[in-house]
Amino acid sequence: MQDWRVDPWLDEISRNGQVVKLEPRTMRTLVYLATHAGEVVSIDTLLAEVWGGVVVTPDSVYQTVATLRRTLGSGTEGSTYIVNVPRRGYRLVAPVTQWDSTTPQPEVSAKLPTHRRRRYVWLLASASVALVGSIGIALWLHFGPSGRRPVRVALPISIAVLPFDDLSEKSDRQYLAEGMTQELIDALSRLPDFRVIGHASSFRFPNYSDNLAKIGHQLGVAYLLTGNVRSDGQRLRIAVKINAASDGAQLWSQSLEGPLGDALRMEDDIAKKVSGTLGGTFGTPWASKQRTVNPEAFAAFLRGIHGFYLFDRQSLDEAARQFETALDLDPHYDRAAILLAGVRVAQASFEFVPAREGFERARAAAAAALALNPDLADGHSVMAKVHLWYDWDWDAADAEIKQGSKLQPNNTLNSWDAADLASTLGRWDESVRMMEVRVRTDPMDGDGQITFGTILYAAGRLAEAEAATRKGLELLPDYTSGYFSLGKILLAEGRVREAHDEMLKDSIEGAKLQGLAMTYHMLGRDYESDSALQRAIKDSGGTLTFETALAYSVRGERDLAFDWLDRAYQQKSPALYKIKGEPLFNDLKSDPRYAAFLKRMNLPL
Repeated sequence: MQDWRVDPWLDEISRNGQVVKLEPRTMRTLVYLATHAGEVVSIDTLLAEVWGGVVVTPDSVYQTVATLRRTLGSGTEGSTYIVNVPRRGYRLVAPVTQWDSTTPQPEVSAKLPTHRRRRYVWLLASASVALVGSIGIALWLHFGPSGRRPVRVALPISIAVLPFDDLSEKSDRQYLAEGMTQELIDALSRLPDFRVIGHASSFRFPNYSDNLAKIGHQLGVAYLLTGNVRSDGQRLRIAVKINAASDGAQLWSQSLEGPLGDALRMEDDIAKKVSGTLGGTFGTPWASKQRTVNPEAFAAFLRGIHGFYLFDRQSLDEAARQFETALDLDPHYDRAAILLAGVRVAQASFEFVPAREGFERARAAAAAALALNPDLADGHSVMAKVHLWYDWDWDAADAEIKQGSKLQPNNTLNSWDAADLASTLGRWDESVRMMEVRVRTDPMDGDGQITFGTILYAAGRLAEAEAATRKGLELLPDYTSGYFSLGKILLAEGRVREAHDEMLKDSIEGAKLQGLAMTYHMLGRDYESDSALQRAIKDSGGTLTFETALAYSVRGERDLAFDWLDRAYQQKSPALYKIKGEPLFNDLKSDPRYAAFLKRMNLPL
């Protein structure tokens, strides 16, 4: 017998000591087919369940199944696992078995803490010489007959924290309910065995009382954490519940009450109890939180969170003021320090402040946060962004990303940074794979979808880039320069009139004018192109250097394009690090000055 062992957490399958890393969608296809072994699964079903709303053609399914067949075994052996049912779909014909989770392989068991060995689920796949195969699949969430207490789950444990209700007497503590939701998302995200849906997706469901099963299906999780908060400004009461996402049934509940200053301790207590209830493990990243925080500092911190996630100029300015207030009241409040650093890098990247000023302030804020707590993965993420977007120091960015990932392996910010760095250096496939993981974690995050679109655009996967960007704009219609990004994708596809229409929608006047300068030129309307470009330069005060270089490149004016690239370099434009993945610069690539410019930025050719 030959044994396949399949680990969907790591996207790996192995046999006879050989480990094969699968692309995440390929692994998800295998898992879906295995959980429906013996059934015919249609192409449409696989597109819906595996690709999750991304617009792709059935060719994606054909290629993925072909990859699985080659991986599981070529020729007759591979086709023995997955067969094609003409005009209906695919069927996994190998019988599915689960290895006894109480007796894992010795080499696996040795790596696990004793208290985890009893719960560890390892996937087993066997194929006999007679070509009769079997594939093991993780035991999905199920409950015992009494109390519906979860007895075994597949790793990682998937959960979404839905927005808490404000039950304060005057209903004037919504910022408190919202902030506590955000903090519990952060706390649970640090648990090593958990996959936690990000805040942008969770906050899409503020009214969920009768729709838990539907929400669970949409978010693709096994559990939902719901709750409410009540406060009179001095004391805080938090009530939380765990619900099964399959049917919304309540599995566990807990109420905690204490002085507002004990909020951090209550957060930790909830995270520990959720972890223990669901069979996870609780690490030590919260040691610094085991203290009382100044109540006024905590209230200011929660007000800052509200503005931080809105990402417009006024809201970010207000968030910075609130986090600074929190730190003035409690200088050791490390979470306030790191979110202040996050605000600073957002202000700089959106160019709400000059790049040099903004990124240097971000660097100082991140350094201050890491001085308070060197184990803050988010602090290393901010430093990585400063090195990537401003310093153009790829090695330093990579070091910060690796340090953050070491401290918190499932930190989505670090995975985003890693994808961004890979794209910057031209490692397109690697970048796309990593960003897919980020999008799965927060599928309704418009920012994440548009960023994914940008990475797909750089990789030359234009149809997928368009789909992701359109989805992002549906979620965030006012996203900064979002329609400019969509217009660029359409231009690269040669759909000039559609690109022109999208550029007209952009809410950022400078981006809109730069986009129109490109589309007017390609439509043969040079007078309008000249007018739009000169107005864009004048209105922006010459700060949109990268975008101006792009416009001149599209217009075929190489000398001016290189002149504005040089200005972008001198002004430290935060968009310049994307130059290698910008298809609209293709006209410049045959010019020796382009290679010289990449060398100047220490980018590979």
